[in-house]
Amino acid sequence: MDNQDITTSIAILTKKPNKFIIRTAQRIKLHCPKVDVRIISDCTYKSHKNIVPIISILDEVCIQNGYVNSTHVPERIKNPCSWDKAIYYYSKVATSFKQVWFIEDDVLIPDMQIIKDLVKDGYNYDLITKESAFKKNYEVGQWTKVKEILQEPFYYSMTCAMGISRNLLNWIEKFVEEKKTLVFHEFFFTTIAHQNKFRTYHPDELKGIYWKFPFDPNNLEKLLYHPVKDVENHYNYMHKYMQKHYPAYFLEKKQN
Repeated sequence: MDNQDITTSIAILTKKPNKFIIRTAQRIKLHCPKVDVRIISDCTYKSHKNIVPIISILDEVCIQNGYVNSTHVPERIKNPCSWDKAIYYYSKVATSFKQVWFIEDDVLIPDMQIIKDLVKDGYNYDLITKESAFKKNYEVGQWTKVKEILQEPFYYSMTCAMGISRNLLNWIEKFVEEKKTLVFHEFFFTTIAHQNKFRTYHPDELKGIYWKFPFDPNNLEKLLYHPVKDVENHYNYMHKYMQKHYPAYFLEKKQN
């Protein structure tokens, strides 16, 4: 049962948990004790005794309930995937949280203070993303499927790290009950938020979220970064960032 004193949950979305992803989730929990932290696994995973629970949901459960197609790229990603399962889980199972953050496993968190700030500053909004850009040309790619389900106007944003309110999750639950499907997540959340006048927020901390970008571990700022695929090196990158931005801490630690 969810702790009623904790109103925000952070979900790390992954195909299959490994020790590096688990350690990242544990570091978030250690530095943000007032926030619930969970890992949503794409595949079935036998969870051992971890500080952070690992949630596995059968594909059949999502399919039967219509939680599919949120990342529908059949040649690369199974359907349903961890996005579908996370939306299902927080819409139908873990329903006590007023705010939920979805963070993909290849998002680098160089400073845990970023998470604290995002949770605090975004708490009174319904959708927290990098941007909400108006989409004019939707005759290609995933957009051809979106217009079969949603009405214009359309908006999009990178959603590799995003926050969502209970109110918007409740709206999505009703949408799925009617449509029996989700929609590609980079279009879905921002479009329905704008069309239904939900409160949106685009914090500076998400400006490092891209589809692709030239990652430089020597020049990290107080941002979340995506994609940083080598999750085994995330801790090293974080350590490098901390040495640059908090040198006094490392000097004091060395002297002691």
